Parts: sequence; structure tokens; C-alpha cells
Amino acid sequence: MLLSTKIFRFSRYLSTTTRVWSQQLKSEEKVKDSGKIHQKEKDPNIIFHKPLNINFTKLPLKSKELSKLIFLEIKKTLKRQDQIIVEGNQLIKEAIQSNIKLNYLLFSHVDKITDIVNVMGTNTKHVNFLKAPQHDLTFYSVLTTCPGVIGIFDKPKEIQPKTNPLPITIICDNLREPNNLGSVIRLANALPVTKVLLPKGNADPWDVKAIRGSSGSIFYIPTEHSLEWKQIEEDQTIDDSIILIADNNASKYPSNSILCYDKIPKELIENKQIYVLLGGETHGISEEAKDFAFKRNWKVIHIPIDSIVDSLNTSNALAIILFELRRMLSNSY
Repeated sequence: MLLSTKIFRFSRYLSTTTRVWSQQLKSEEKVKDSGKIHQKEKDPNIIFHKPLNINFTKLPLKSKELSKLIFLEIKKTLKRQDQIIVEGNQLIKEAIQSNIKLNYLLFSHVDKITDIVNVMGTNTKHVNFLKAPQHDLTFYSVLTTCPGVIGIFDKPKEIQPKTNPLPITIICDNLREPNNLGSVIRLANALPVTKVLLPKGNADPWDVKAIRGSSGSIFYIPTEHSLEWKQIEEDQTIDDSIILIADNNASKYPSNSILCYDKIPKELIENKQIYVLLGGETHGISEEAKDFAFKRNWKVIHIPIDSIVDSLNTSNALAIILFELRRMLSNSY
């Protein structure tokens, strides 16, 4: 091959390469000057958002990837109990502030996660950000109105006890509605009590609706669930405690075991660990729960109500009892 031909081809190569480099450089400068969002050429679905300094994957409508992710995570939640799903901006921030590990953050618009990313600070590298159409998030949401942002977290193995809690432990029995259970946990955090125990037969406290019903209190109050009654009985402090039964049908108990909520003798609860055994509105206290209580020091707490009302809401009845106990303990606690 003639030298002139080689030189000509090489000059064309240099010209082409220079033109490509020049175009890339102009493209990069254009992004720096005018674009807040830069879409990578390698994968058009992976987008860098400069103000938040995060990369997110943009999913198409009715994405198979989203479907697979949601169903797999729900399957994990049900079978291995190692993942929780949290919906809503405020609850997701509460979980992050409680040092619960966030794995996936799904959102319909970047504006919906600005506050969340700000709370995370620099701890965003381990999070998979997925932008999905609102239609898809609404389809997978269990809430009536989808908030447009869903977080998938590791379920915390342990919640640290509150500082100086009241010597009260709540044992729920047959609370099968997640929203009601969430309200109970919210009350427990408001006092606060020592912990909440949930034998089998109660709703899952890490259910999406229970988390929402608790207004994030589940992240702050120790809650043990799926327990056997034998496991609760292994706590030796129970034998020296007082068990107060909150049942909506107090008439089925012996009259000498019933106390009005505002006439509990102070000596009955003073210097003791108090266990409040709370039954569900529909099913009440189970036979297993009664056997557990009847072996120990126990009383039934009665709340007088008008005869035209069948019963109080579970969380309302519990609130009356708990705040009366706190009032009684306030001088000695």
C-alpha cells in the first residue's frame, strides 16, 4: 500500500475521532450548563438527578421489573419475615431516622422523594431508586389513596426500649384488624409503655396498614409478635405482676374480680409490673389468654358505658385504662 494512501486513511480516522470527541465534549458541556438531569448513553433508563445526586431507574408503564419486585418482596415478607413495605413520605422518613435499612425507594415523581433523600444525607449508595408511573404504584398500593412513594426496608431485628418507660406491658389477644393494632401501638408509644406482646392470632404489626395506623410508632416501641403463650410465661417477672384484663364483656367474670377503671386500688399496681391483657372487639379474650391470666394475680377492668352502645373501640378503651394507670403511677413513678 502506498504511503500516501496510508496517510490519507489515518488522517480520515483522526478527523472522524476528533469529530466524535468534539460532539461528546459539547454534549457533556451542554448537560453541565443547562441540564439538571443527565441521561446516560449506556442505558437510557438509568438517569442521574444532579440536585439530589442520585441515580434512578425509570420504569415503563406496567413494568415487569416492578411487578416482579413488588411480588417478590411481598412473598419474602410473608414467608421469611425479613422485609417490610412502608408507604408515604412521612413514614419512610420516620423509618430512616430510626436507622432501619432502606433497600428500594419507588416513586412516581422526583419531587415526592426530595425530603426523603435529604433525610438520608450521604447514605444513598445502597438504595435502589425506581421511578414508576403513578398508575403502577396505585395498582400495587394497599392504601385507598396511593401516596406515590413506597419504601422497601429490612425488618428491624430489635427496637431499643424507650427511656424510662412506664412499668406496663400490653398483651394483645385476637386483634386481627391491622389498623386497630396500629392504633394500640401508637398509644403504647404515647405513654410510653415498656413493650407490646402479640401472641399468634393477632394481625402482623409490620403490615402496611398497621404501620400506617401506628403513625410510625412501630419504629420506636419494642413489639414482639407471633409468640406462643408458653414464651410469654417464660418471663419470670410475670408471676409477681398484676394482670389487668380489658374485655368488652366483663359480665362473664365473677363479680369480685371486676374493678371499675377509675377505682383500681393503688396498692394493687404499686411497685409491680403491670400487664394489660387486651381482647379484640369481635372475638374478645381467648381461652388460652384466660388460662394464662387465671394462673396469676388478675383483675378485670370495667368501663361503664351507655346501654345503647355495645362496646368501645379497642384503642379507645385501652386509652382510658392506660392514662388512668399513668395518673395513678405519676406520684410513685
